[in-house]
Amino acid sequence: MTINFQISHNHCSSDTADLPVLTFVKEHQTGLRKAARLLGGGEKASLVDRCIGLLERERRPSKRSLQILKELFELLSLENVHDPDLQEMELFAVIVPWDPIVPEICLLCDGLWEAMENSSAL
Repeated sequence: MTINFQISHNHCSSDTADLPVLTFVKEHQTGLRKAARLLGGGEKASLVDRCIGLLERERRPSKRSLQILKELFELLSLENVHDPDLQEMELFAVIVPWDPIVPEICLLCDGLWEAMENSSAL
């Protein structure tokens, strides 16, 4: 099943309207932090705040903010849950598939991807 998650840019403030990824991360920072903590621990949750801080200072995503965005996207898209050397495998294993956070993570992942595309961050 494909989830179509539309991001409305009509309510973007003038300072973030030209950077949809910043708007998305700021508007969904609580959910992103919760998902990142669940899937990757506290260190991964802090990526959200670091990303916001960097993007607020930039007109376009820099190499560093692109790396953080990539790391967040890979976390949300479960890219590394099969790697036994990473904590992500252990944390993912305890998530119950019918937990309400699962569809929320899917929507956050899709929304982040769309915002990255709209910000030329891919």
